[in-house]
Amino acid sequence: MEDQILCTLRETAREAGSKLLEYFGHLHTDEIVHKGKIDLVSVADRTTEKLIRERLAKAYPDIGFHGEESGGTPFDQGKIFETDPLDGTSNFVHALPLFCVSIAYVEDGTPKAGVVYAPVLNEMFSASYGKGAWLNGMPLHVSRVANLIDAEVQTGYSCVRANLPKDNVAIAADVVRQVLCMRVLGTAALALCWLAAGRFDAVWELKLGPWDWAAGKLIVEEAGGKVTDATGDSLDWHNGRVLATNGLIHAPLAETIAKYL
Repeated sequence: MEDQILCTLRETAREAGSKLLEYFGHLHTDEIVHKGKIDLVSVADRTTEKLIRERLAKAYPDIGFHGEESGGTPFDQGKIFETDPLDGTSNFVHALPLFCVSIAYVEDGTPKAGVVYAPVLNEMFSASYGKGAWLNGMPLHVSRVANLIDAEVQTGYSCVRANLPKDNVAIAADVVRQVLCMRVLGTAALALCWLAAGRFDAVWELKLGPWDWAAGKLIVEEAGGKVTDATGDSLDWHNGRVLATNGLIHAPLAETIAKYL
């Protein structure tokens, strides 16, 4: 069944990506608003999530749905589709081509199938639990970088905009002195996939929703990587802190981050 679901997820993500491209570069200012104090949402997010919800409900009416924009079934209970219709909204509204659709099929908090599709790049990342991860049908594997000084890492700063009492500024200042290079991609789901593809060696953030990482977590793990809480402990669906690496540099990076949390 998971193979059938994965096929449906790929088809749905590709259709959702085509919908996003209809809006990309053509949004009017009145079609972009703030939700809360820090996050943008556009008509593209909402329209695309509606499309995804309808397609999945038609194919699998007995499976719940949880989306970033519309909520739904609790994301760690039972069988659900966990969805971010547009990860990288800030990039999207500024006409930057780094954004994606992320959909995961989750059973009792465990992602079993997932896809992340970047429509401008035409890159379809996917994974099935215990069966591997792929980019456009080709197998993925994380990098073999074994030392932080040789590592290219990615992070984000939504935790700063959210005024979390413990944010990423001091952590990033420490880590940047230990690694080869640090990037801010602007889309956590795509960053996790780039880790799975060996383009990054580590990714961490302190304020993510499950829609941001559910599919990416599975893709990283099926590509041979490791995903935990930012401190190295077991991942918690609720606290928003995620550290993903190729596994080889996980311990020293988690140790550095944990000093500040």
